Amino acid sequence: MLSWKEYPRTIGGLAKYLSWFKDFRRPQDLLNMQSHKENENSVVSLFGTHHEQHGTLVSTNFEQGAVGDNYLLTILAALAERKDFVTKMFHQQKYTKEGIFAIKVYVKGRPEDVTVDDLFPVYGVQPAFAKPTPDGGWWLPLLEKAYAKVNVNYEMISSGSQAEAARFFTGAPAREFETNF
Repeated sequence: MLSWKEYPRTIGGLAKYLSWFKDFRRPQDLLNMQSHKENENSVVSLFGTHHEQHGTLVSTNFEQGAVGDNYLLTILAALAERKDFVTKMFHQQKYTKEGIFAIKVYVKGRPEDVTVDDLFPVYGVQPAFAKPTPDGGWWLPLLEKAYAKVNVNYEMISSGSQAEAARFFTGAPAREFETNF
């Protein structure tokens, strides 16, 4: 099982901040730590409560975290608005207690299944990078982790291309246009 601790790192980037990430936790551990303060018993959800109740994903108010990958989150927000697109990327339709997920993506234009675990670097009681969706869906941090895994590590996805991210998740040709605005 690959975890953040085993990813290659580059010199001078996030590596100098790794002392911040002394802890790596699974979502259930984070929810238990938070609910201990609030006296709640929370359950981890892959797609969130809105999906369970209405069949659609929440596509707004994403929190970025410590890496500059807002280009990636905007692509994921757009894909979340397309009915069932994001849910069909996952081979699982419920959160598995094992915490292993196979995700269909496109690497160099070819469909590939990328496997990720749900062990996230944390800062306090929150994931250090993309946070779960406002309704508690963990699909967003898992997709970010899959993108980081294919691109070597989280540091390598800082300040990327929307077109590249769109190709990775859809397999469709994409390009960016410059404007004078």
